[in-house]
Amino acid sequence: MKKVIFTFVLFFTCTWAFSQGSTTINIYIGDSKVACQYNNTITSCLKIKSHLDSNWREFPYEIEGFIFEPGVEVHIEMGKTPILFPEDNGPKFTYKQIRVIDTRSTVLDNKALLAANKWKIINLEMDRVVTPAKKAGAYVLFNTDSNTVSGFAGCNSFFANTLIENGVLQFGVAQNTLLACSNDAIEQRIMEGLKGKAAYYVRNNMLFIVCENRMIMHCRPEKKLDSLIADINKPVVVSRGNTFGDMQNGEYVVTLDDLPKAVNMQMFFKSTVLTAAEKKTIKIKLKNNNADEIVSQIIILSKPHKMKGYYYATVMMKDGTKTNVVMRNVL
Repeated sequence: MKKVIFTFVLFFTCTWAFSQGSTTINIYIGDSKVACQYNNTITSCLKIKSHLDSNWREFPYEIEGFIFEPGVEVHIEMGKTPILFPEDNGPKFTYKQIRVIDTRSTVLDNKALLAANKWKIINLEMDRVVTPAKKAGAYVLFNTDSNTVSGFAGCNSFFANTLIENGVLQFGVAQNTLLACSNDAIEQRIMEGLKGKAAYYVRNNMLFIVCENRMIMHCRPEKKLDSLIADINKPVVVSRGNTFGDMQNGEYVVTLDDLPKAVNMQMFFKSTVLTAAEKKTIKIKLKNNNADEIVSQIIILSKPHKMKGYYYATVMMKDGTKTNVVMRNVL
């Protein structure tokens, strides 16, 4: 009987101590792991911090329920519980994810970022072997309006047509000057990489171009990207009047303040595919996917108005009536 009572008291005491020592904390977990040393062993550690403005620190322990994903920064609520009988060199706590508060992808493929900077090529990576290229002074410049890329490969300047869409680059045949110099080897590798297709992404203020021949170019921007990313992500502000603008996500935003029924409204339309005959006279045909809106369709004609940026258009109302207007392209 005494043994049973003792066991019960010991169990109750341990359970009470266990629950009393548990705490809940919020932490940020970085988008990549780092090599670290734990118990005299080199291993892979998470990066964590308590506040956004804190410095990252190594975290070699397992967090139950947390799944690490490269390129994603995660803010979680985590339980921290002391281990009652820890090993001498082992962890003193167990950690468990309670809930995910927020996630943020650090991998960007917005092509507007490509055109916003001069990208200096600092490393060339092939089969996990990194070759420094910074001293060659090589760089790339993207023009997303004309779909071209130009730059300097270490000895010679180059230029090529480049189709840029959905995180993929399609390089045309490059034209380049024919000077010789000490950086020929670096230049040859760069020019080999700028052939065929390549994937690209921006992560932690670096541009990575993953070439068709498996080489990866590591590029550093001449200007910091934080303010550029903020500009790209800021909400669209549309000036009033009769306006239309491409939001770059497949939608057009429209205002029709000159029409009494639509004054002070902001509407969203999808563009529709034009026939060969329509392409001769129509610039854009917009269809309203919201059946509750009073405007069902807008046809913007190819022929521009005498005022720059203005176009003639026909607005079709839900009730079947049509109105001819002049609209301004604002974005």
